Amino acid sequence: MGISLLFPLAASMHDLAVFMQWIRGSNYDFISLTSPVTLIGMGFAIAWRFSAAMRRVEGFNLELQREVDTATASLSATLSREHTLALANAHVTERLHLVRDLHDGFGGSLVGAIAQLEHRSSPEAAQVIATLKGLRDDLRLIIDTTTHEQDTDLAGLLAPLRYRWNQRLESNGIVCCWRFEDLDGCRLGATRSLDLLRFLQECLTNVLKHSRAACVGVAVVREGRELSIEVRDDGCGFDPAARGAGTGLASLAKRGLRLEGQMQIDTAKGCGTAVRLVVPGLADAPSASRQILPV
Repeated sequence: MGISLLFPLAASMHDLAVFMQWIRGSNYDFISLTSPVTLIGMGFAIAWRFSAAMRRVEGFNLELQREVDTATASLSATLSREHTLALANAHVTERLHLVRDLHDGFGGSLVGAIAQLEHRSSPEAAQVIATLKGLRDDLRLIIDTTTHEQDTDLAGLLAPLRYRWNQRLESNGIVCCWRFEDLDGCRLGATRSLDLLRFLQECLTNVLKHSRAACVGVAVVREGRELSIEVRDDGCGFDPAARGAGTGLASLAKRGLRLEGQMQIDTAKGCGTAVRLVVPGLADAPSASRQILPV
Protein backbone atom coordinates (compact mmCIF):
# COMPACT_ATOMS: atom_id res chain seq x y z
CA MET A 1 0.00 0.00 0.00
CA GLY A 2 2.84 2.43 0.83
CA ILE A 3 4.66 1.66 -2.41
CA SER A 4 1.51 2.24 -4.48
CA LEU A 5 1.07 5.67 -2.82
CA LEU A 6 4.63 6.75 -3.58
CA PHE A 7 3.86 7.03 -7.30
CA PRO A 8 1.11 9.73 -7.02
CA LEU A 9 3.19 11.56 -4.40
CA ALA A 10 6.21 11.68 -6.68
CA ALA A 11 4.05 12.74 -9.66
CA SER A 12 2.42 15.52 -7.57
CA MET A 13 5.80 16.87 -6.47
CA HIS A 14 6.99 16.86 -10.09
CA ASP A 15 3.88 18.64 -11.33
CA LEU A 16 4.15 21.19 -8.52
CA ALA A 17 7.78 21.85 -9.32
CA VAL A 18 6.97 22.33 -13.02
CA PHE A 19 4.04 24.57 -12.20
CA MET A 20 6.17 26.73 -9.89
CA GLN A 21 8.89 26.68 -12.55
CA TRP A 22 11.38 25.26 -10.16
CA ILE A 23 12.28 22.84 -12.88
CA ARG A 24 11.75 22.97 -16.57
CA GLY A 25 9.16 20.70 -18.09
CA SER A 26 6.64 20.74 -20.86
CA ASN A 27 3.91 18.83 -19.00
CA TYR A 28 2.91 18.79 -15.35
CA ASP A 29 -0.13 16.46 -15.33
CA PHE A 30 1.68 13.17 -14.50
CA ILE A 31 -0.69 12.81 -11.52
CA SER A 32 -3.48 11.62 -13.83
CA LEU A 33 -1.28 8.79 -15.10
CA THR A 34 -0.64 7.39 -11.60
CA SER A 35 -4.29 6.63 -10.77
CA PRO A 36 -4.31 3.15 -12.42
CA VAL A 37 -1.05 2.25 -10.69
CA THR A 38 -2.44 3.40 -7.35
CA LEU A 39 -5.66 1.47 -7.83
CA ILE A 40 -3.77 -1.68 -8.78
CA GLY A 41 -1.45 -1.35 -5.78
CA MET A 42 -4.31 -0.72 -3.37
CA GLY A 43 -6.29 -3.64 -4.81
CA PHE A 44 -3.29 -5.92 -4.46
CA ALA A 45 -2.72 -4.82 -0.87
CA ILE A 46 -6.38 -5.32 0.06
CA ALA A 47 -6.46 -8.72 -1.65
CA TRP A 48 -3.29 -9.80 0.16
CA ARG A 49 -4.67 -8.73 3.53
CA PHE A 50 -7.95 -10.46 2.82
CA SER A 51 -6.12 -13.65 1.81
CA ALA A 52 -4.03 -13.57 5.02
CA ALA A 53 -7.18 -13.04 7.08
CA MET A 54 -8.87 -16.01 5.35
CA ARG A 55 -5.84 -18.20 6.03
CA ARG A 56 -6.00 -17.27 9.70
CA VAL A 57 -9.72 -18.00 9.75
CA GLU A 58 -9.14 -21.40 8.12
CA GLY A 59 -6.38 -22.20 10.61
CA PHE A 60 -8.66 -21.19 13.48
CA ASN A 61 -11.43 -23.37 12.07
CA LEU A 62 -9.07 -26.36 11.81
CA GLU A 63 -7.81 -25.83 15.35
CA LEU A 64 -11.37 -25.42 16.60
CA GLN A 65 -12.38 -28.64 14.81
CA ARG A 66 -9.47 -30.51 16.41
CA GLU A 67 -10.44 -29.21 19.84
CA VAL A 68 -14.06 -30.17 19.26
CA ASP A 69 -13.01 -33.68 18.11
CA THR A 70 -10.75 -34.08 21.16
CA ALA A 71 -13.49 -32.91 23.51
CA THR A 72 -16.00 -35.22 21.81
CA ALA A 73 -13.67 -38.21 22.12
CA SER A 74 -12.96 -37.40 25.77
CA LEU A 75 -16.66 -37.01 26.51
CA SER A 76 -17.44 -40.28 24.74
CA ALA A 77 -14.75 -42.11 26.71
CA THR A 78 -16.01 -40.59 29.96
CA LEU A 79 -19.60 -41.59 29.20
CA SER A 80 -18.44 -45.09 28.28
CA ARG A 81 -16.53 -45.41 31.55
CA GLU A 82 -19.49 -44.12 33.51
CA HIS A 83 -21.77 -46.58 31.73
CA THR A 84 -19.37 -49.45 32.47
CA LEU A 85 -19.09 -48.39 36.11
CA ALA A 86 -22.86 -48.10 36.38
CA LEU A 87 -23.29 -51.63 35.01
CA ALA A 88 -20.58 -52.96 37.34
CA ASN A 89 -22.19 -51.24 40.32
CA ALA A 90 -25.56 -52.66 39.32
CA HIS A 91 -24.06 -56.16 39.10
CA VAL A 92 -22.33 -55.77 42.46
CA THR A 93 -25.54 -54.52 44.03
CA GLU A 94 -27.49 -57.47 42.67
CA ARG A 95 -24.81 -59.88 43.89
CA LEU A 96 -24.89 -58.31 47.35
CA HIS A 97 -28.66 -58.58 47.48
CA LEU A 98 -28.47 -62.23 46.43
CA VAL A 99 -25.74 -63.00 48.95
CA ARG A 100 -27.68 -61.33 51.76
CA ASP A 101 -30.76 -63.35 50.84
CA LEU A 102 -28.69 -66.55 50.85
CA HIS A 103 -27.10 -65.62 54.17
CA ASP A 104 -30.37 -64.74 55.87
CA GLY A 105 -32.45 -67.52 54.33
CA PHE A 106 -30.42 -70.55 53.24
CA GLY A 107 -27.60 -69.86 55.72
CA GLY A 108 -30.01 -69.61 58.63
CA SER A 109 -31.70 -72.84 57.59
CA LEU A 110 -28.34 -74.63 57.42
CA VAL A 111 -27.28 -73.42 60.86
CA GLY A 112 -30.65 -74.41 62.31
CA ALA A 113 -30.49 -77.89 60.77
CA ILE A 114 -26.92 -78.41 62.04
CA ALA A 115 -27.93 -77.31 65.52
CA GLN A 116 -30.85 -79.75 65.57
CA LEU A 117 -28.77 -82.67 64.30
CA GLU A 118 -25.93 -82.04 66.77
CA HIS A 119 -28.25 -83.16 69.59
CA ARG A 120 -28.43 -86.61 68.03
CA SER A 121 -25.67 -89.16 68.41
CA SER A 122 -26.38 -91.53 65.53
CA PRO A 123 -23.77 -92.13 62.76
CA GLU A 124 -26.29 -91.04 60.15
CA ALA A 125 -26.71 -87.70 61.90
CA ALA A 126 -22.93 -87.19 62.02
CA GLN A 127 -22.68 -87.85 58.29
CA VAL A 128 -25.50 -85.43 57.55
CA ILE A 129 -23.88 -82.81 59.81
CA ALA A 130 -20.60 -83.13 57.91
CA THR A 131 -22.43 -82.63 54.61
CA LEU A 132 -24.33 -79.62 55.92
CA LYS A 133 -21.11 -78.08 57.27
CA GLY A 134 -19.54 -78.50 53.84
CA LEU A 135 -22.49 -76.66 52.31
CA ARG A 136 -22.13 -73.98 54.98
CA ASP A 137 -18.45 -73.56 54.14
CA ASP A 138 -19.27 -73.21 50.45
CA LEU A 139 -21.84 -70.55 51.28
CA ARG A 140 -19.32 -68.69 53.43
CA LEU A 141 -16.82 -68.82 50.57
CA ILE A 142 -19.29 -67.12 48.22
CA ILE A 143 -20.23 -64.55 50.86
CA ASP A 144 -16.59 -63.74 51.67
CA THR A 145 -15.63 -63.12 48.03
CA THR A 146 -18.71 -61.01 47.30
CA THR A 147 -19.43 -58.84 50.31
CA HIS A 148 -15.76 -57.89 50.84
CA GLU A 149 -14.82 -57.30 47.22
CA GLN A 150 -14.04 -53.61 47.64
CA ASP A 151 -12.17 -53.58 50.98
CA THR A 152 -10.44 -56.96 51.38
CA ASP A 153 -7.31 -58.13 49.62
CA LEU A 154 -6.46 -61.72 48.77
CA ALA A 155 -4.76 -62.34 52.12
CA GLY A 156 -7.96 -61.35 53.92
CA LEU A 157 -10.00 -63.74 51.78
CA LEU A 158 -7.59 -66.63 52.31
CA ALA A 159 -7.64 -66.30 56.10
CA PRO A 160 -11.16 -67.78 56.63
CA LEU A 161 -10.41 -70.58 54.17
CA ARG A 162 -7.20 -71.39 56.02
CA TYR A 163 -8.97 -71.41 59.37
CA ARG A 164 -11.77 -73.75 58.24
CA TRP A 165 -9.49 -76.17 56.38
CA ASN A 166 -6.98 -76.33 59.22
CA GLN A 167 -9.73 -77.65 61.47
CA ARG A 168 -11.00 -80.09 58.85
CA LEU A 169 -7.56 -81.48 57.95
CA GLU A 170 -6.35 -81.72 61.55
CA SER A 171 -9.49 -83.62 62.51
CA ASN A 172 -8.45 -86.17 59.88
CA GLY A 173 -4.86 -86.39 61.11
CA ILE A 174 -3.31 -84.23 58.36
CA VAL A 175 -0.87 -81.45 59.25
CA CYS A 176 -1.29 -78.38 57.03
CA CYS A 177 1.32 -75.64 56.51
CA TRP A 178 0.37 -72.37 54.81
CA ARG A 179 2.69 -69.78 53.24
CA PHE A 180 1.49 -66.39 51.96
CA GLU A 181 3.89 -63.85 50.43
CA ASP A 182 3.30 -60.29 49.13
CA LEU A 183 -0.49 -60.58 49.11
CA ASP A 184 -1.22 -57.23 50.79
CA GLY A 185 -3.17 -55.06 48.38
CA CYS A 186 -3.67 -57.90 45.87
CA ARG A 187 -7.31 -57.77 44.72
CA LEU A 188 -8.59 -60.04 41.96
CA GLY A 189 -12.27 -59.12 42.01
CA ALA A 190 -15.17 -61.25 43.19
CA THR A 191 -15.24 -63.72 40.29
CA ARG A 192 -11.51 -64.43 40.07
CA SER A 193 -11.13 -64.54 43.86
CA LEU A 194 -13.93 -67.09 44.08
CA ASP A 195 -12.31 -69.18 41.33
CA LEU A 196 -8.97 -69.10 43.15
CA LEU A 197 -10.52 -70.09 46.47
CA ARG A 198 -12.48 -72.84 44.74
CA PHE A 199 -9.25 -74.06 43.14
CA LEU A 200 -7.58 -74.31 46.56
CA GLN A 201 -10.69 -75.90 48.03
CA GLU A 202 -10.78 -78.56 45.31
CA CYS A 203 -7.07 -79.32 45.78
CA LEU A 204 -7.51 -79.74 49.53
CA THR A 205 -10.63 -81.84 49.01
CA ASN A 206 -8.64 -84.20 46.78
CA VAL A 207 -5.93 -84.39 49.44
CA LEU A 208 -8.53 -85.20 52.09
CA LYS A 209 -10.36 -87.82 50.04
CA HIS A 210 -7.69 -89.59 48.02
CA SER A 211 -4.11 -88.83 49.09
CA ARG A 212 -3.86 -90.61 52.49
CA ALA A 213 -1.27 -87.91 53.27
CA ALA A 214 0.16 -86.98 56.64
CA CYS A 215 1.22 -83.47 55.67
CA VAL A 216 0.11 -80.94 53.06
CA GLY A 217 1.62 -77.55 52.22
CA VAL A 218 -0.20 -74.63 50.63
CA ALA A 219 1.75 -71.69 49.16
CA VAL A 220 0.28 -68.56 47.58
CA VAL A 221 3.07 -66.25 46.45
CA ARG A 222 2.97 -63.04 44.46
CA GLU A 223 6.01 -62.36 42.28
CA GLY A 224 5.70 -59.10 40.35
CA ARG A 225 2.70 -59.44 38.03
CA GLU A 226 2.23 -63.18 38.62
CA LEU A 227 0.50 -65.14 41.35
CA SER A 228 1.79 -68.64 42.07
CA ILE A 229 -0.41 -71.20 43.86
CA GLU A 230 0.94 -74.57 44.97
CA VAL A 231 -0.63 -77.42 46.96
CA ARG A 232 1.81 -80.24 47.79
CA ASP A 233 1.16 -83.39 49.83
CA ASP A 234 3.18 -86.45 50.85
CA GLY A 235 0.44 -88.93 50.07
CA CYS A 236 0.18 -91.97 47.84
CA GLY A 237 0.10 -90.05 44.56
CA PHE A 238 -1.57 -91.39 41.42
CA ASP A 239 -1.09 -92.04 37.74
CA PRO A 240 -2.22 -88.88 35.84
CA ALA A 241 -2.90 -90.87 32.69
CA ALA A 242 -5.17 -93.29 34.50
CA ARG A 243 -7.17 -90.50 36.17
CA GLY A 244 -7.13 -87.98 33.37
CA ALA A 245 -10.90 -88.06 33.10
CA GLY A 246 -11.50 -87.59 36.81
CA THR A 247 -14.01 -84.99 37.92
CA GLY A 248 -11.61 -83.37 40.38
CA LEU A 249 -8.84 -82.84 37.83
CA ALA A 250 -11.36 -81.56 35.26
CA SER A 251 -12.69 -79.06 37.80
CA LEU A 252 -9.16 -77.89 38.61
CA ALA A 253 -8.37 -77.47 34.91
CA LYS A 254 -11.56 -75.46 34.37
CA ARG A 255 -10.77 -73.17 37.31
CA GLY A 256 -7.26 -72.68 35.96
CA LEU A 257 -8.61 -71.69 32.54
CA ARG A 258 -11.05 -69.22 34.09
CA LEU A 259 -8.13 -67.67 35.96
CA GLU A 260 -6.18 -67.55 32.67
CA GLY A 261 -3.39 -69.47 34.40
CA GLN A 262 -1.12 -72.40 33.60
CA MET A 263 -1.65 -75.51 35.72
CA GLN A 264 0.92 -78.24 36.26
CA ILE A 265 0.52 -81.51 38.17
CA ASP A 266 3.58 -83.46 39.37
CA THR A 267 2.73 -86.85 40.81
CA ALA A 268 3.56 -90.51 40.75
CA LYS A 269 2.39 -93.51 42.69
CA GLY A 270 3.88 -93.45 46.17
CA CYS A 271 5.57 -90.05 45.68
CA GLY A 272 2.90 -87.56 46.65
CA THR A 273 1.27 -84.88 44.50
CA ALA A 274 2.07 -81.25 43.74
CA VAL A 275 -0.45 -79.03 41.94
CA ARG A 276 0.85 -75.66 40.70
CA LEU A 277 -1.02 -72.79 39.08
CA VAL A 278 0.56 -69.55 37.81
CA VAL A 279 -1.87 -66.69 37.25
CA PRO A 280 -0.50 -63.77 35.16
CA GLY A 281 -1.76 -60.24 34.58
CA LEU A 282 -1.77 -58.84 38.12
CA ALA A 283 -1.07 -55.22 38.96
CA ASP A 284 2.45 -54.25 39.98
CA ALA A 285 3.52 -55.62 43.32
CA PRO A 286 3.20 -53.20 46.27
CA SER A 287 6.27 -51.66 47.83
CA ALA A 288 5.43 -53.01 51.29
CA SER A 289 7.68 -55.58 52.88
CA ARG A 290 7.15 -59.26 52.19
CA GLN A 291 4.55 -60.97 54.33
CA ILE A 292 5.14 -64.64 55.21
CA LEU A 293 2.46 -66.37 57.23
CA PRO A 294 3.36 -69.99 57.97
CA VAL A 295 0.90 -72.04 59.98
